[in-house]
Amino acid sequence: MIALVHIDRPVPFISMAARQIPDRIGIQNGKIAADHLAESAKGGAYEAQAKKTAEGMRKQYSGSMMSDPKIVARAISRAANTRRPKARYLIGFGAKPLVFLHTLLPARWFDWFMMHAS
Repeated sequence: MIALVHIDRPVPFISMAARQIPDRIGIQNGKIAADHLAESAKGGAYEAQAKKTAEGMRKQYSGSMMSDPKIVARAISRAANTRRPKARYLIGFGAKPLVFLHTLLPARWFDWFMMHAS
């Protein structure tokens, strides 16, 4: 999962809130979102695509490639409390390799890769 964080100016209260994020909340929310997606598309024109997307979401959230929320919270806290925050923070498994791959590949190839990655 790639997280790009953009902060216009430091916000000190994020530091305290970031420390209180439960470890597994992202995984629970991801599974709930997948279930809702599959359920809400039943009988509609996009049912097959929604089912495929929901299965990919469940696979992604049950795997070991998801970033620990503490890592993301720490990066948000650092960005919010620094005097001059960076425009982007690359957080999570594969973020830096993906950005590097994006610079090497033509746009169409990279888009194809991203569409077929899950």
